[in-house]
Amino acid sequence: MLTPVGTPRDKQENLHWFWDSIVVRADPNDKDDCDADYIDPIARDIMKKYPLAKMESRLALGDPERWKRESFEIASTKVFPDDLKRNEMPSPAYKKAALKIAEERLALAGYRMGAIFNQLFGTAPAKP
Repeated sequence: MLTPVGTPRDKQENLHWFWDSIVVRADPNDKDDCDADYIDPIARDIMKKYPLAKMESRLALGDPERWKRESFEIASTKVFPDDLKRNEMPSPAYKKAALKIAEERLALAGYRMGAIFNQLFGTAPAKP
């Protein structure tokens, strides 16, 4: 739990929520755009920060055990650091690092999924 003891149930925030919502909380849909108008620019920005050319060596297609090890390492060292305290929101440094990790993992997952679809359906990758 990240919120103080005694926080009403409907206002409580936990670490799962924190990580699941970090990207959209960093760039909220303040204009109430449709999903495509809201999500596409976020995706383009993430792809610009983490282009396929820089991520390709990390795809490890056909090696989901490697993907699992990567995620376990991140969870063990970054998601649950020693200084993360129960009933307290994470520090600004943690939030900044978490957003970077989340964006990078989203890019890597998207590139992996795209490559797998291309293998399955025999299509060439699209040029950005």
